[in-house]
Amino acid sequence: MSVIEFISILAGIATPLTLIAACIELALSIRKNKQDKEHDKRKDTLDAYRELQIDVFDELCLKYTKNRIREVSEHYRTKENAEDYRILSIYTAKIEHFCVGVEKDIYDWETVYELAHGFLDGKIRDWLSPLMERKAGFQISDHDPFENTKNVFKKMDARTEELKRGDKYNGNI
Repeated sequence: MSVIEFISILAGIATPLTLIAACIELALSIRKNKQDKEHDKRKDTLDAYRELQIDVFDELCLKYTKNRIREVSEHYRTKENAEDYRILSIYTAKIEHFCVGVEKDIYDWETVYELAHGFLDGKIRDWLSPLMERKAGFQISDHDPFENTKNVFKKMDARTEELKRGDKYNGNI
């Protein structure tokens, strides 16, 4: 076997090996990209929820009680309740904004559930439901201004029920 034949054989082997190595590198790169996107989505979820916690939940729990919110919801037109109604309306809008992100898959559902379960779907829903129902009644169209918030509540309820039964969560309600 001559040197040229030997080099030709090596080149014949090296080309497929290079192609295989390139395919493996591509697959690893795609996997890493997916992992990075998932990580960024979870981080964005944590950041958005932390902002909601600071801007809404902390303020809501410090300044209001369930009874006070109910009173504002029922007597929103009075002078003494006007400012509280405005503030509570901002809080519900911020919660809806966050829930739009959850519903549109901008935020990671599992992270939202871990962070908010029991609080958002419990206390916050209980406290703000009268106000949300009052505001939904003002709509001219059939559109519910809190549709995404209510959908997140339903998903949380479904997830909780599945966990109680021991079912594996499939992401659907």
